[in-house]
Amino acid sequence: MIRYGADGYFGYPITPQSEVLEKLEEEMPWETTGMVVLQAESEVAAINMVYGGAMTGKAVCTSTSSPGFSLMQEGVSYLAASEVPALLINVQRGGPGLGTIHASQADYFQACKGGGHGDYHMIVLAPSSVQEMADMVALGFDLAFKYRCVSMILADGTIGQLMEKVVLPEQRPRRTDDEIREQCPWAVNGRKGMRPSNVVTSLELDDDKMEENNWRFQACYREIEKNETRCELIDTDDCDYLITAFGTTARVAMKTMELARAEARGRQERQGHPVR
Repeated sequence: MIRYGADGYFGYPITPQSEVLEKLEEEMPWETTGMVVLQAESEVAAINMVYGGAMTGKAVCTSTSSPGFSLMQEGVSYLAASEVPALLINVQRGGPGLGTIHASQADYFQACKGGGHGDYHMIVLAPSSVQEMADMVALGFDLAFKYRCVSMILADGTIGQLMEKVVLPEQRPRRTDDEIREQCPWAVNGRKGMRPSNVVTSLELDDDKMEENNWRFQACYREIEKNETRCELIDTDDCDYLITAFGTTARVAMKTMELARAEARGRQERQGHPVR
């Protein structure tokens, strides 16, 4: 986040992602890049702080884990309906309710089908390594601003607690206020030059305007599906069975594939067939 040039982080401790907030406080980026780091009084407060910062065109984010993400749902709905970009990080744990701290992938439907009030979609990035966790911060922010939507990094407890070698990105400078005004003409950041007022709202009271909003949202989601759907394909050219997975499960699936291929090769060799 610091290396991306993020403007603000608002979060609340909850395992297994508390290290995000702790590391940011340890690094003290407000003294180096000017990034704001604030521990809110609750997850509800944190997501609404993100909402306020996002309205101004700033690059803001939060992180939480499954029960905390449930508490953020109303705020996430407002972010999505208001078409303001933000980055959310969900390091999942077991549920429901307070759940357990065991690693889980229980928030799949909340993330992919639109939690809270529904009627919206987020861009969901699902890392299976620490390297992908690092890379997806910049990707998530960039896609959020490209489509004026909410991006989520959907990790799980094992990936969130894993230690691996990682190549960190180069430091980006934070955008200036003038750059934000140029890149985000919709933002609520003061009427410099007495430009027309910007209004950020999550709904229109006029039915026709609300229908226009709905059509625009759906068109945006189709564009995202068309241009941004991505996956990593491993040894799929000659496969008889295709395993799909994300997060820690993807790592297990890759090992399963290796074992299955080794077993198939051994069987072919014993039967005298050419090995491919």
